Amino acid sequence: MEELAQKQEWLKSNRGPPQKVFDVLNDTHDFRKTSIKNATAFGGIVSAWPRLFDMPGAVCIYEINLCDYLNSSPVLFSTDPK
Repeated sequence: MEELAQKQEWLKSNRGPPQKVFDVLNDTHDFRKTSIKNATAFGGIVSAWPRLFDMPGAVCIYEINLCDYLNSSPVLFSTDPK
């Protein structure tokens, strides 16, 4: 778990090289899935996983199941403006 948290921190601080970013995104997929499911605000997801949203192709390549677990999160479909 600590190694995954370190990889998440690396993603927050680094935008490249692109292949390294995609490798780390791949390595942290299950950890990220749990993190997103447990999120309480969409902004928290973005700040926890910024490369997921600012790397072209990241969502398409590594988040094919994104809808499956985001749909189960009340954060995205909440009307509460957190």
